[in-house]
Amino acid sequence: MHNSGFSVLLDEEGKFFYIYYSNYAGPLSAQGIAVARLAYEDRFSPAGNVWKRYGGEWKEAGLGGLSQAVLPAAVSWASPNTDAFWGPSLHYNTYLNQYVMLMNRACCEPGWPPEGIYISFAGDLANPEGWSPPRQILANVGWYPMALGLGSGETDKRVSQRARLFVGSDSRWVLTFLK
Repeated sequence: MHNSGFSVLLDEEGKFFYIYYSNYAGPLSAQGIAVARLAYEDRFSPAGNVWKRYGGEWKEAGLGGLSQAVLPAAVSWASPNTDAFWGPSLHYNTYLNQYVMLMNRACCEPGWPPEGIYISFAGDLANPEGWSPPRQILANVGWYPMALGLGSGETDKRVSQRARLFVGSDSRWVLTFLK
């Protein structure tokens, strides 16, 4: 299977690294944004210890195992008019006390043009089905969104109420999160 565009985030409990990635191949249910995880204690020996989420369980091998998209494509990547989310970027938002995923959407035309940047929220990385429906925050601006916290000690993985939004290397926007 062909996949790329990944983001890795350690959960707030420090138990697992969650690996959200774009999957472009296989059945439609596997295409889109999928997830795997690695136990924190296995971080120095990841081979054979990464498990993909499939059928509601962490049971498929990271290499060669089946995938099931958390945010599945509506139209296959093999079609010229694909409709799919891809390129996830995750952070924990300390202001919202939630995880935030920024992502791209390619939609509905040949050549996979960047239709927009979307955002989704979840309270628990261990429950990938708990992500809110993605909402568009920018249209037709490019690829690879990422938030970078503006407060002292904040990073691309830990953000509070305000963050600089990068899309590729462009950074014209500031996100302000509201409760």
